[in-house]
Amino acid sequence: MWFLKRFTDMSSQSSSIKYQSLTGSQSDEAEIKPLFLARSWVNWAAFPLLAIVALVMIFLAGRQSALKSYLNESHGLLVPPGTVHQVWEHNLTFSQRPTPESEAAWDSLIPVGRGFVHHPQLAPFVANIAVFHQLHCLHAIRVAYYTIHNDTSIDDGHLRHCFDYLRQALMCAADTNLEHVNRETRITTGWGSDKLCRDYGQVVDWAVQWANSSDTGIMNLLEMSSAHRVPLIIHGEEEAGESAFDVISPYTNKTCWTAASATPTDAIRAIESSERAFPAWSSTKPTVRRDILLKAADILESRLEQNAEFMRVEMGADVASSTGFVAPLGIKMLRDIACRITSVCGHVPVVEAEGQSAIVYREPMGVILGIVPWNAPYVFAIRAAACALAGGNTTVIKSSEQTPRCYYAVARAFLDAGLPAGCFNLVSTRPQDALVVVNTMIEHPAIRKVNFTGSTAVGRKVAALCGQNLKPCLMELGGKNNAIVCEDANLETAALAVLMGAFINSGQICMSTDRIILNSAIAQDFNIIFKKMFDGFFSELAPTIVSMAAKKRVSALICDALSAGAEVAHGVFNGDIESDPASVRMPPVVLGNVNESMRAWQEESFASFAAYMVVDSDDEAIRLANAGGYGLSAAVFTEDLRKGLAMAKKIQSGAVHINSMTVHDEPALPHGGVKNSGWGRFNTEEGVKEFLATKSVTWMD
Repeated sequence: MWFLKRFTDMSSQSSSIKYQSLTGSQSDEAEIKPLFLARSWVNWAAFPLLAIVALVMIFLAGRQSALKSYLNESHGLLVPPGTVHQVWEHNLTFSQRPTPESEAAWDSLIPVGRGFVHHPQLAPFVANIAVFHQLHCLHAIRVAYYTIHNDTSIDDGHLRHCFDYLRQALMCAADTNLEHVNRETRITTGWGSDKLCRDYGQVVDWAVQWANSSDTGIMNLLEMSSAHRVPLIIHGEEEAGESAFDVISPYTNKTCWTAASATPTDAIRAIESSERAFPAWSSTKPTVRRDILLKAADILESRLEQNAEFMRVEMGADVASSTGFVAPLGIKMLRDIACRITSVCGHVPVVEAEGQSAIVYREPMGVILGIVPWNAPYVFAIRAAACALAGGNTTVIKSSEQTPRCYYAVARAFLDAGLPAGCFNLVSTRPQDALVVVNTMIEHPAIRKVNFTGSTAVGRKVAALCGQNLKPCLMELGGKNNAIVCEDANLETAALAVLMGAFINSGQICMSTDRIILNSAIAQDFNIIFKKMFDGFFSELAPTIVSMAAKKRVSALICDALSAGAEVAHGVFNGDIESDPASVRMPPVVLGNVNESMRAWQEESFASFAAYMVVDSDDEAIRLANAGGYGLSAAVFTEDLRKGLAMAKKIQSGAVHINSMTVHDEPALPHGGVKNSGWGRFNTEEGVKEFLATKSVTWMD
């Protein structure tokens, strides 16, 4: 790679940067040389003998030992051999909720109390998250720079990890804002004496100066990778865009990074790029398309922890939802879709006319526009892109402004797998520009179909615009999903499934259980069992919710219900909305004593919130479930399978799960809704056929 050669070519340069010392007064200065010229008290010109001895020792110990010694003795970050990759895989840079594994990784990497120290245990002593990142960025720059420059044994995948690690560190250095730092907060851990927070600002000054130094070559990396923001991808190239918008992490309620904001012109360029790529991709052999998609799945799997961390940072997902659910599910879906490519075929009907034969082809449509939401980015990106690509179409994905880095990670994996330029273009845009950009894309004549996943309210507008332009569309919209617990249900099974279905991913799934319908014969026993599970399920720290706007909307639904006579059956709710909280969180809550007229029963909540009603019969439960406009997913709990199947037929929903939770996304099952929950299907052969046109050809024998 050219940037590796660039680093290698500079190995003889000895430029240095001066910066204000972090351990002395502001008038003190220290000289820092590039990492490959490790600073030492030894003057090599004056002590040649010692230099020779040192070189022999370094040769015998190996390059990694030299790095370990240098960092441990001079700068406090211990990096044992082979662990730079481990640091990346845990991606501890931005994690605000360290797992036991990440704690263990840091414990093995860092001797607490030596020089600069970045460790989860340090967080309580730091004034704010900006300072926390600054403490880290110096380490990341040195470790990643050293690895890229010196370790020629690492493979390309590892090199990309180190490269991106360096890029993130420089983003921290360049983008952090010290304006709101409490300048009187002191920190003693790892310093030996108290230092005011303003001293840490020199880390940023030094890192930015170093990044812009022509001698280090790091600026070339920044230019190549759009390091200060999540880029657009147009015709295989990453573009920083003319402007950017902030991405706010619910864990900190602060900017975690920025993302390029596409203009209508950028969107048109992306569509035209996909239009140019379509003839070649549509004529590519199915086996070649299959192998590229399977390789993309392998790449995503190798980056699973990294991608899951992006999801945790951008939308506040927990480890179970990100690492254990959404990220691996997307990979499974991609492999399933890829393996169906070679089975796409038409058929040969027997026509009525004498002496005539016919054949029915299925062929790609052209450029497909995918508009996707934030809440399960790896699933939605793969459904929207892979189903289209599998059929020989090209695609432009308009990502969510709340999870742009997750969508970038998917697009990057496809390109790294060998997908030709233009087949998968990615654009993001700031919220205030989204309407004009989306309208421009839908109206473009090259767009042959639109698939949209999101709220019913926005889906109506997208569908209306598609109708005006005579564009077919696939709509996967919102849900108000019912879990019916019958008199003969296994209450332990039902309670656990309802709990998981309602609160996994903080209830921010279109299939989440919003409404619990209990038979009166078991309602009291169910609530006793459910309460025991509920009280032991959550930690003291409330789950995150994606934004303050979402929290205010759901709180309004709950307040409205409580004022109309509803009661808090499980959990707590006080209705307080902080003006500028340290993180965006909402305690889970279940309401009882609700009725059909309440907004909390009718409107999609999309949060850690559910409500229940009690009925006297299965027929009343079905009537209640079918009342309202939604029909995405439902669950029925009964020990009588025949009764469950009979009830499933009567429930107006795209899917009904017997003795299982409403959140049930399976690669082997078509996914979609009815009524106000949309139309069309993702996944399986039905998902691939959504993006194929049917052509009949006849001839006279």
